[in-house]
Amino acid sequence: MTCFRQGGIMELLAQIRNALSADSVRRASVFVGADENRTRRAIGQLVPAVMAASINLVSTDDGAFSFQCMLQEGRHVDVLMGELPSLLNSRDSARSLLSVGERAIDRLMGKQSVAIAHAIAEECGITEPAAAELMQLVSLAMLGLLGRMISEDQITRRGVIDVIRNQRGMTARALPPEVAKVIELYENPRDEMEEVLAASGWSLRKLRVFRLFT
Repeated sequence: MTCFRQGGIMELLAQIRNALSADSVRRASVFVGADENRTRRAIGQLVPAVMAASINLVSTDDGAFSFQCMLQEGRHVDVLMGELPSLLNSRDSARSLLSVGERAIDRLMGKQSVAIAHAIAEECGITEPAAAELMQLVSLAMLGLLGRMISEDQITRRGVIDVIRNQRGMTARALPPEVAKVIELYENPRDEMEEVLAASGWSLRKLRVFRLFT
């Protein structure tokens, strides 16, 4: 079921969490060798981390195209996610599934994924390899959710990009502090621009004045 918050903005964070059933979380905890409660907590923190990386990626046209390619490559993920509990029982099947998530994380985060896995591992009391595998699982949940929305004509492939961009405010507020140090996501894009300009000795006001005379 599609979920909307006040103002008509589709709220994806809760939907991604809900895509991972209690049974899936339990089996994932066994698969990664972590306590179930710690696994659940890690997943809860990884959801906004993966979404923040997605928002940053689609902030440019090239990044949006890359994200759409990722959706195309993961178009069968929704079907596989429906079989996730049983797939997690087989290490070979789970590895094959998580390889899709690994490629997605590499595209979304690049080398940042190592620092994020470290931050989540420290915060939730799990190993870094476990955090990395759970990150891959969360990316699969996101791809599966978006793929299903497209296949059911709830949204167009282009519309997905707009929906992700609209998650900025709620995602910035949900980011764990240690993760926010790695993935810089500002609730207001203006704040991000002001910080970049300040680092170079400029301000928005100075920039506007400069443009008037150039």
